[in-house]
Amino acid sequence: RSAPSLSLYALVKSPLFIGADVTKLRGHSLDAYANAEVVAVNQDELGAAGRRVFGHGDDTAPYVGEVWACALSDGGAAVVLLNRVAARLAAPLAFTLPLATTAGTVYVRGRVAST
Repeated sequence: RSAPSLSLYALVKSPLFIGADVTKLRGHSLDAYANAEVVAVNQDELGAAGRRVFGHGDDTAPYVGEVWACALSDGGAAVVLLNRVAARLAAPLAFTLPLATTAGTVYVRGRVAST
């Protein structure tokens, strides 16, 4: 559970605190807290807080997930795809990032984490 939560906290620029004994962190928990990319998003000099840019959950669509994003100082954007159901989703997802500051090639890299 730590990786998705930490990713979202980093994106919205919340202070990042570790509420555990760091000498006992192992496995997924250690990987989540030691992820330099997540910390870099949180500490990005632009300081733009992330926000939800896409999400299901109204009365006409099933609540399956959300897309959160924030602009970065290099002109790029950080994006978190948040699955809100217990099962893995295997469906296409299309959305627009209204906060993109430059046009051009988009590089996507995935990191899978379970909640």
